[in-house]
Amino acid sequence: MCHNVICMREGRAAFPLFLIMKNLDTIVTVIGIIYGVFLILTFFVRSKITEAMRIDALFMPKPSEATRPINIVVGILIAGYSIYSLLKG
Repeated sequence: MCHNVICMREGRAAFPLFLIMKNLDTIVTVIGIIYGVFLILTFFVRSKITEAMRIDALFMPKPSEATRPINIVVGILIAGYSIYSLLKG
């Protein structure tokens, strides 16, 4: 029987569930920092991956080079708020 542990089929215990839940806020904050930096990169780097994750491409009907600076602004806001949350939390 597994108590507060994620078990695999072989009966071996993986990570304790309480450790995963305790660090979930940190994980989400780090993902926010990574996505913010990624959005900042979309302003400078043009590739298939960065084009797919652009904020202006996700929310605007006709994204263009004129709407590309939105990504750097949103990226700075997301990364900045995530860094602030990580330092204050």
